[in-house]
Amino acid sequence: MIDPMTIMAITKGVLSAGQMIKGGIDKNKRDQAKPTGPSGYETGVLRTLRRARRASQTGTGGVADRAAARQMAKSALRSSFRAGGPVNQGFYSNLMSQTLGNIAKQEAAKTTGLMTQEVAQSNRLGGITRDLALLDSTQAAADSAAGKQGGMQNLMATLPDLMGGGTDTTT
Repeated sequence: MIDPMTIMAITKGVLSAGQMIKGGIDKNKRDQAKPTGPSGYETGVLRTLRRARRASQTGTGGVADRAAARQMAKSALRSSFRAGGPVNQGFYSNLMSQTLGNIAKQEAAKTTGLMTQEVAQSNRLGGITRDLALLDSTQAAADSAAGKQGGMQNLMATLPDLMGGGTDTTT
């Protein structure tokens, strides 16, 4: 017949192994459920903002507006000349200058707005990355503490059996 103390020690060992396996499964489930980083949509928004800001800064963003203003001035001069009326070059030149100045102001305001949005989106993505790193660190610390506690509890539960002072079940 097997000694009852041996059976108790084996039972404790099996239960401890079961707890360890369950802990590993739970950790894998938790790791799979955790987001890996900023979503593709959020990084796509940042790329779009950067592209629009660069286009605005380099002047390619307002090309269509400037081309339309030039075409408008050209058409106005032609129409005035064809109608036989006096063609006031200074008036049209001043009008064109004001129009291009307004377009430049709008592009500058657009660039400033895009820069502000880009900084906000970059900060948001950095915050997500930082939060995920903090979550990993906190989970690792919790796993470590739980492992230490479980090991200590198992050791303390096994010590009486090892020292021969366990519960006597032979009576």
